Amino acid sequence: AAALALRLGLTPLRARGGALMAPLLESAARAAGCLRALGVSETTLAATGILPAGLLSGSAAPMPAPPLPLPAERLLLLATVNTAARLLRSGRALRASDIDLCLVLGAGWPNWRGGPMAEADTLGPLVVRHELAQAAALDPDLWQPDPLIETLVRTGQGFASR
Repeated sequence: AAALALRLGLTPLRARGGALMAPLLESAARAAGCLRALGVSETTLAATGILPAGLLSGSAAPMPAPPLPLPAERLLLLATVNTAARLLRSGRALRASDIDLCLVLGAGWPNWRGGPMAEADTLGPLVVRHELAQAAALDPDLWQPDPLIETLVRTGQGFASR
C-alpha cells in the first residue's frame, strides 16, 4: 500500500487499527460546535485556520457569549491535541509526527504551524495540561487531559519523544 501511495505522489502514513484523520476531525468539529453554542462566531472559528473548509457549515447559531477560559483558537488546538494523545496512547498512531503530517497534508492545517503536536511541544506539556484542565468544564470528553499528557508532564518529555 505504501508503494502504491508513493507511485501516486501521496505521502503514506502507517497507523494501527484504522485511520487517524476521522477521530481528529471529529474532535475538531465537536469543539467547534461547542464553541459555536457558547457564542463564538463562525468567522472567528474559520479565521483560526485550524478547521478544514466546510467543517462549520450548518453549525448551531451562536448564543450570547459567556467568557471562555481560553481563546477559541487555543481551545480547538487543545481538543485536537487531546484526541491525538489518546490515539498515541492507544497505539493507533505510531508517532506524533504522523499526526502532524496527517493534518497538515490531509486537512489543511496551516503548515507554518507545524501541526498540532509540534504546537503542543512548543507550549510544553505542563501548559497543555493546565489549559486542558481549564477547558474541561466546557466538555470533559473533549478537554479532560489524557493520561499520556500526565505522563509527559511527569517525565519532562514532549510529544516528539513519542
